[in-house]
Amino acid sequence: MQAFYYINVPPPVQLKPSDLWKRDPYEVYFVETVCKGVAPTFVKTYLTALNFTYDGHYYQARDYLTSLQSSFTHRQDPLDNSNFALKVALELAKVNHCLGKHQDSEKALDYCLNLLKENENLLKDIATSIQGEVTLTHGMLNHEKKFYEEALEHLNKALENFKGLEDKQYLNIVKCLRRIGQVYSEQKQYNKAMSYFQKALETMEEKEPKDAFPKHVEVGRNYYQYGLLHMTLQRDKEAFDSFDKCLRVFTSNFRDNHPDVISVYCEFAIIYTRLNLFAEAERHLEFVLNCRRMIFGETHPLVAQTYLEKANCLSEQSRDHEAITYLNKAVELAQMIYENNCPALGSYYIKLGNFFLKSKSFEEALRLFQKVLQIYRKAYGPDHLCMTTIYHTLGNLYKDMKRYQESIENYQKDLEISRKNYGDVHPQVATSYYWLALVLAESGQKEKGLDYMARCIEVDMKYCGENSLRVAAGYFEIAKILIQSKKFEDAKKFLDLNLKMEQKHYGDAHPLIANRYFIIGVEMREQNSIQDALKFLNKALEIDKVCFGASHPRIARIYQAIGNTLNNKEDYMEAIEYFNVALEINKECFGDESIEAHEIYRNIGNVHFNMGEYEKAEELYDKAIEIAKKIRSPKDFTVGVLYLDLGSCVIFSQGKGCKALKLLQSGTKVLENYCGKHEKQYLETFYSRSCVMNQLKNFHEAAGELKKAFLISKRHRITKTKKLKAMADAIEKKQAKLECTFSEAKYLV
Repeated sequence: MQAFYYINVPPPVQLKPSDLWKRDPYEVYFVETVCKGVAPTFVKTYLTALNFTYDGHYYQARDYLTSLQSSFTHRQDPLDNSNFALKVALELAKVNHCLGKHQDSEKALDYCLNLLKENENLLKDIATSIQGEVTLTHGMLNHEKKFYEEALEHLNKALENFKGLEDKQYLNIVKCLRRIGQVYSEQKQYNKAMSYFQKALETMEEKEPKDAFPKHVEVGRNYYQYGLLHMTLQRDKEAFDSFDKCLRVFTSNFRDNHPDVISVYCEFAIIYTRLNLFAEAERHLEFVLNCRRMIFGETHPLVAQTYLEKANCLSEQSRDHEAITYLNKAVELAQMIYENNCPALGSYYIKLGNFFLKSKSFEEALRLFQKVLQIYRKAYGPDHLCMTTIYHTLGNLYKDMKRYQESIENYQKDLEISRKNYGDVHPQVATSYYWLALVLAESGQKEKGLDYMARCIEVDMKYCGENSLRVAAGYFEIAKILIQSKKFEDAKKFLDLNLKMEQKHYGDAHPLIANRYFIIGVEMREQNSIQDALKFLNKALEIDKVCFGASHPRIARIYQAIGNTLNNKEDYMEAIEYFNVALEINKECFGDESIEAHEIYRNIGNVHFNMGEYEKAEELYDKAIEIAKKIRSPKDFTVGVLYLDLGSCVIFSQGKGCKALKLLQSGTKVLENYCGKHEKQYLETFYSRSCVMNQLKNFHEAAGELKKAFLISKRHRITKTKKLKAMADAIEKKQAKLECTFSEAKYLV
């Protein structure tokens, strides 16, 4: 990989508090004017707390400030300087905010507001400044709760407060401008966000001396926001460069394990995960996690977020058993930090739900997503931007469950809210078109799918430029849809466009390029274009071996795909060889009983079934079911499909129709939890049951099952529907027996 993707993580270092507060002209003004009339002991305590705050030692700062407030309360004579008392209360509010103690922060802010109303002895500049800082902190809290309108209202009021005090309060003006940019960024109004970040930087440049400006902490914080914005727009190199500039500023001002420095390392880790540089990502995340636990303790939102990033990194490596441990830690911690109906919990439930979705544990995912939907509706109302997240997530879930109409409805709600908030030309609108295109194509509406993907690309070109990676991703999806439509020549043109753009950005031997080859290989196999499938899968294998070595889960995944392709080609012995290699790699990585292992046992079982070795196939299906029940649940989607396989195997190996029918009924019952009775997944159920009924010489029911399969295949535009209908008619008239095996039935699909 390019050298710019590497950076050293320093070991944690403990340093004494610095005097960074002296670089804030307002703090200097406050100490030189107000603090002159305050007891020296109080001033010393306040400055120590301020030093700790600037140096990221928030617990120590809170202890000093709380001690100071307590001293005011227990004094025999009342404190005669209300300006000082007010400033202490404000600093306590800000420190509690940094610690994630939002309720304590809000209480301290309310106390400040009461002092401002009740006390007439406040200096005018101090009162105006503190009013501005209180309003700024309220804006920050509302921003973190995702109450964007309220946040913008407070932040703009704070800017008004600071007008006329530019010489003393320009750093708070910079903070306001930057925070407004963050709000717009989360609202996906990226151009507005960038303009506010630029205004903040220009304000700093205007007020700071030329030699001090490049190394000022607030300049570093601006670079940090630039980095986040570039990451959102998938500009990884630009993001890395921004974070690198930010880190240089921070390390010239802060100790090496200051919270702000740690945040930069966390963003580097996220970029490394996205670039599949997992060793670097894990090294950074371990450092970040240790530092955050040391600085904030175990129950802080940043610790929970680090667990989420760790889980994501492991999940991207297919290390799902480790990932779920960190996900559960993150959710448990979030439940301790937030109240039951707090919207902040929603993001944790969505992450956990997406993990269940990935492992096809649909019931658990649906339960979590519906919970988030209720929380968000109650907190935000029906048209808030946060609702797009949950509607999009539900669309993904129903899509994977093959409940296409419900998926389309949720994606359309996502699109409707996005257009209402952003207009027609915005990346979020393009994303909504993208997912609608995918589900329409998958449900058999290929032309509609191509139309929506074209709309997606058109919007992305206008907003992000013709050479953006978002446009490249759209080309790839068009290629997939065209392959599914058997328009291979047209598909090749769009695939070439995609690879040209992505290889220019990532290079030829990158995991993302390998993944593109892998997906196209699988799509080619599904269309029975076996030679093309093998060509693309072997390209993916070649790249991934360079990137990950020969014993990585991604290598096992490709061996499995090649095995399935060879099974379709009827090269059964070679297919078994590939499956066995995949099984050995997965055992080495995950142990004998894993999600990956039961999938491979099922695939090997399919090969033996196709070879007519039914007893061997039955043994392998049994093993797959046993593992699936342990690591998933007896009601899991995969268990249902395995029951269908085993039922079909029993009827052919032993001719025991009643036992087979019982197994098929068990499978059907499980599948009913996941997909509607007329969805594509039920094709296998109908084929299998028709085979059983034929063995039992119940030709009328056998024909009935095939007719159901015919109606579904016709609805979903699956080929060979006429053959299904002819077979059903022949059986019903008792002019022919069912002459198709389960493997032939699969071929018909």
